[in-house]
Amino acid sequence: MAQLLKFLKDTAGNAESLTAFQKDPEAAMTAAGLSDAEKKAIKSGDRAQIASLIEPGAHAEGAFLNVTVQLIIQIS
Repeated sequence: MAQLLKFLKDTAGNAESLTAFQKDPEAAMTAAGLSDAEKKAIKSGDRAQIASLIEPGAHAEGAFLNVTVQLIIQIS
């Protein structure tokens, strides 16, 4: 679960990570160590499904997370 939040932050905040995700989302998610459930959630584009896989304390970063998830959904 911590890997998912780290992946979202890295992808949104690092041009190299974003480019890698845009070129090959599956490879980028695998390299980040995401579980099959986390990959499926990102591929679904369902914010609730993605958020349900992030530890509860992480929701304190809600606004950033919302923007990040929207970005990932748009390019996946």
